[in-house]
Amino acid sequence: MSAITVRKHDWHGRFRYAWSGRLVDRTADHLTIEAIWNGPGEPRVGEITFTMGDRFLEYYYPGKGYAIWQIETADGNLKGWYCNISTPVEEREGTLSFRDLLLDLLVYPDGRMAVLDREEFEAAQSEGLDPREGAAAESALAEVRANARMGAAPFRYAGAPITGLS
Repeated sequence: MSAITVRKHDWHGRFRYAWSGRLVDRTADHLTIEAIWNGPGEPRVGEITFTMGDRFLEYYYPGKGYAIWQIETADGNLKGWYCNISTPVEEREGTLSFRDLLLDLLVYPDGRMAVLDREEFEAAQSEGLDPREGAAAESALAEVRANARMGAAPFRYAGAPITGLS
């Protein structure tokens, strides 16, 4: 399994931060990276707290405007999925790069969902975010929500696919 670096840029294209992981799977449709949380503090996103040692299985889909990060405790208990809406990932020489388009979807193990950062996204639209990228972000968010409702990979729930969720 090879090492890989992920580089996040803001919607303007300015570098924000990077992390390392191991490439654990590659198909024509996606690549999966395993990364261990070792960021500063214990940030809370919705009802999920990122804790030192949490395992992230990060699914990147070439040509798609999102990545899905499955978050587990160090001992394998599922915390949920953080779905990052972005420009399609670019891969070059062991590095994945993307521009974050602000919208995120948090999916809990019981199927509940929460859209994050809607206000920041709307502010960016009035501050010059390309309207085509804004529309692509909304489309990507809708696609991820639909996949989560159906229980499509990598989403897995205790029972049948989730229906009727907002």
